[in-house]
Amino acid sequence: MALSSDNLKELINHPDRKERECSEYIELIGEFLIPQYSDKDITYIKKEYIGNKGRVDYILITKIEEGGDTNNRAYFWELKAPQCNIFINDESSDERLGPSPDLIDAENQLLYYYYEHKHNDGFIREYELGGPDNVCLGGIIISSEEKKVYERIAEKDKERLYGVAFRIRTKILYDEKIRLMTWDDIHKVLCSLEEGAKPIEPTDVQLTEIPIPTIPDNAKYRIEEEVT
Repeated sequence: MALSSDNLKELINHPDRKERECSEYIELIGEFLIPQYSDKDITYIKKEYIGNKGRVDYILITKIEEGGDTNNRAYFWELKAPQCNIFINDESSDERLGPSPDLIDAENQLLYYYYEHKHNDGFIREYELGGPDNVCLGGIIISSEEKKVYERIAEKDKERLYGVAFRIRTKILYDEKIRLMTWDDIHKVLCSLEEGAKPIEPTDVQLTEIPIPTIPDNAKYRIEEEVT
């Protein structure tokens, strides 16, 4: 099957899990997954790199110049199928979503692989990274627009709940060091490349700012247990 945006969309919409087939498209849009990608050239793309802690889905390595020195920098990425959910319902509250088992698995893999290779002198020397600071977290590609929230969540609430859950995870838990993307985000980038346009910036394919509720002036600024 040719690697085209139409074929990627078919994989995204397929009823069966298609992680391996979708992963082939990373090599077409690798520069997009590097911060400030327009100024970077991919030096290596390592697929399913085997380390002591397991098999890294993708390592993207790019050349950088800092302080007169030229080194490589490695970004680690984990992939899950577009058929996975990102968030599922929180049984204790209708106003919260929780991470799906697939997202937790991807996070755990990514962090372990990143930590292992950041402290692996052999890996750093092999790819001429110059030091552990050039071993970096990239992100996670998982799910799709249709599947990003578990289907049992009421349709009218999905976008609102997803927006809050997404920002809590990426802004607070990840501290913006891990990018969380769907395969539909990748599809948008591929469409732009096929049309000869500049790929969409990361901020264009993710959520806009979610307003934070203000605390009323007459609120009690102390924690009180509910009296039953």
